[in-house]
Amino acid sequence: MSNCIFDGTTSWSASCNNQHYWTVLLLGSDDKITFAYNHFYHDSGRAPKIGGAGGQHVQFVNNYFNTMGGHAFDISTGANALIEGNYFNAVTTPMTSASSSYSGTLYTVGTSAAASACSSYLGRSCQTNTLASSGSWPSYTSTTVLSWMKTYVNYLIAPMAAGSVPSYVTAHAGPGKS
Repeated sequence: MSNCIFDGTTSWSASCNNQHYWTVLLLGSDDKITFAYNHFYHDSGRAPKIGGAGGQHVQFVNNYFNTMGGHAFDISTGANALIEGNYFNAVTTPMTSASSSYSGTLYTVGTSAAASACSSYLGRSCQTNTLASSGSWPSYTSTTVLSWMKTYVNYLIAPMAAGSVPSYVTAHAGPGKS
């Protein structure tokens, strides 16, 4: 899924902040999905929610998360996700913390060490996620995710640097843009 706009502006909000909750829900069985170059804004949570007993194998790359009063990622049991090169601007909580019962596997690129560790699995460095006026980014570096992604490396999006994401996404995401 690419170049989409997820505008959560609404007067019907669970948090009374005029921002939509439950923006994207991924709970399928053994799905393989890439989200790239999407613009998420004015959402208050679960943008996206990833999990499911059957497993979700997801690459979230070069998405722009902007002005979110709640949380962006909510990841639970059954999620296997590589999250790289995304840009978070004014996002209160970029990712909810995993609970003690969490059993998904994540690779969230927050440091240069985590970015370079991708090379031996994917044949390239991953791109770090960028936080601007946003909450903290948790560090999950399960190489199980990278091992799985290696199988599908020819289908993964090679990311641009996160600093280029806001201008690229706002120029290309949405109807009538290319």
